[in-house]
Amino acid sequence: MRTARKLFSLVALTMLLVISNCSKVPENNDPILGTWTKSQTISTSNKSEVNVTEEWIFNDVYLGRYHRFEDGSAIIITDFSWSIEDDMYYITYPGIDKNDATVIYDDNNGIELLSTQPGGSVYARR
Repeated sequence: MRTARKLFSLVALTMLLVISNCSKVPENNDPILGTWTKSQTISTSNKSEVNVTEEWIFNDVYLGRYHRFEDGSAIIITDFSWSIEDDMYYITYPGIDKNDATVIYDDNNGIELLSTQPGGSVYARR
């Protein structure tokens, strides 16, 4: 009786592994995947300047990591989510005080840009 239970458990475990490994995750090869940056110098109220660098790392499961550096020090490190619809990318930052963004991808002679919509200003580049 014990041998039958062990055999049944082994068969059940094997079937569970086979079934769970049969599902295939669709490959996402969207051009937005990867690391994007934007650097700028901002004047502060006390007439000094701060170098600000923002970095977005887009991954293939519609999530990403956002970093903001001021004069080389990390100020914000958080997650974001993104989606695409009709060639428009929607970026949301849950849990932080940062405006969501709508951008489009443009590859102009090897210069890759994300541009805000509406408006067309550069959101990030690669």
